[in-house]
Parts: sequence; structure tokens; C-alpha cells
Amino acid sequence: MQYYLYFDGGCRGNGRANPNARAGYGYVIYNDKNARVADGWAYLGAKTNNYAEYSGLINGMQHALTLGITTLVVRGDSNMVIKQMTGQFGTNNPDMKILNGIAKELAANFASITYEHVYREDNKEADRLSNVAMDNPKPSTECEDLLKKAQTETQIGCDDVIITIKKKKIGACKTLF
Repeated sequence: MQYYLYFDGGCRGNGRANPNARAGYGYVIYNDKNARVADGWAYLGAKTNNYAEYSGLINGMQHALTLGITTLVVRGDSNMVIKQMTGQFGTNNPDMKILNGIAKELAANFASITYEHVYREDNKEADRLSNVAMDNPKPSTECEDLLKKAQTETQIGCDDVIITIKKKKIGACKTLF
């Protein structure tokens, strides 16, 4: 059976430099009969829009894996994330490199995974959930704290950060970011 992951992320007052920024993500998983199988959302605090987009993708893929899904079509309205996941775009941003690496590690666990860019009007439910997240601040998750610790304490490259995260079994966490 094929499944569809719709993801989205957003930020009001975009950017970490803005202490009032409010970022969040949302995702929805549907089966091939268009029945909703799972969803999720979380508040991220003062993060960038791109960080929120990747967080929606990563958490949606993680949720799909915990459900035993092996065939996934990923759909999102972030052209940048979709093109980075397909190798059409690169990035020089250290945070985006880390997030892209984590997403690709998760993607390797699916027997089949494809990525499709959709327009915002075709991503309404994931967008709605990301807005719910931005409206409902919650404390950081344990996993986000682990990522911050790996980034700030070790001063190592992206590949090493991903290895550190794996050793701490972040994949077992309910919410990665």
C-alpha cells in the first residue's frame, strides 16, 4: 500500500534573531484511499521557516516509519526542501545541512520514497496544523535539546553531528524537532 505524507512549516516573524518569532510544523499521513492515517504538529519557538519545514518533513517521516510504512510519497509546498531532498538544490547553511542529512537518513529506511512539490492550496491540512502549532507554544522536546547539545558542545561537522544523534537514539523519540 502506498502512503502520502504532506508536511508544512511556518514562522511568524521569521528568524532566530527575532526573539518574538513563533515557528511550528504540521504533517498529515494519508493512505492510498485518501483516509487520514496519522498527523502531528509542534511549536518550535524562535526558528526559521526553513527549519520548521524540515521539522515537519522529518517528524512526518519518523511517524510513518513507526507505523511500518515502507512506500511513501512526500508532498510539501517548500520547493527548497523538496529540491534539496532530490539533490537538485544544495545548501551552505550549516543548520539546513544537518536537517537535510537527518531527513536523508530517515528516507533511506523506506523501500520506496518519492518527493513532489505541491502548491499551498493542495497542502491545506498540513498548513493548518503548522498554524495550530504556532498558536500553541510548548516547551522544547527532549530531542531538540539533544540536537542543540550536539551542535553546541562538540563543534564537529555535519556528518559527525548526525552520527552523534544516532548514537543517542533520537529516532526513538516521539518528536524529533
